[in-house]
Amino acid sequence: MRKLIKLSLLLSYVKDGIQDPPVVNEMIINEPITVKVLDYEIMGTMKEYKPIMHALKDKYMSVKEIHELYYNESTGKHDRGLKTIYRYIEKLMELELVIEVGQRMTQGSRAVETLYGPAAKAFFYEGPEVMDRWDSEEGRAELESISKLVSSLMGKKIDPEEFRTFALDYLTEQDEKSSELIRHINEDPDLLDVIKAIPSGYLGKVIFMATDMSILWRRLNKE
Repeated sequence: MRKLIKLSLLLSYVKDGIQDPPVVNEMIINEPITVKVLDYEIMGTMKEYKPIMHALKDKYMSVKEIHELYYNESTGKHDRGLKTIYRYIEKLMELELVIEVGQRMTQGSRAVETLYGPAAKAFFYEGPEVMDRWDSEEGRAELESISKLVSSLMGKKIDPEEFRTFALDYLTEQDEKSSELIRHINEDPDLLDVIKAIPSGYLGKVIFMATDMSILWRRLNKE
């Protein structure tokens, strides 16, 4: 049925003496940033809208195009209505996962379509704030366990409170350095190619590894 609709549209161009489809102009006024940090809860919400977020990685889309993502070939119907799609987009914009990037104008039509895109070219998430996480009862117990493991590797007993002070200092610096690195990425377009080469599922790990290495490098070289 949908192929027939597309064919009828094509035939209407020929019937009206139009050999080519109408000219479409897109005006992009708002580009996504390079990297955006999400907390764990928002990252989970993004997964709920996976078809939309996945499609917007490749191109900017209108509401109607996003609606087509939910077309079910087996039933010949859309699994979601247009009102639902509008609600999805509104929610994604509220969470700052999607933005309006521009408009599309088609020759011979007065209608102007809004184009949507991802808020960032790459996303990764971070957990709760460092101090809040490690000041909890669970965090304290975890640090104590880590101190015992480190003591085993060092071949000597390490005072738990002394280790806790060291660990909190290190983790706080790690958090600051990761934020600094993300700022550098967003300010330097050349780093976008570096980001694109990293599988999205490993982006967060790579950024944290880079921050860890920078901290260790500076401390070893006393910079």
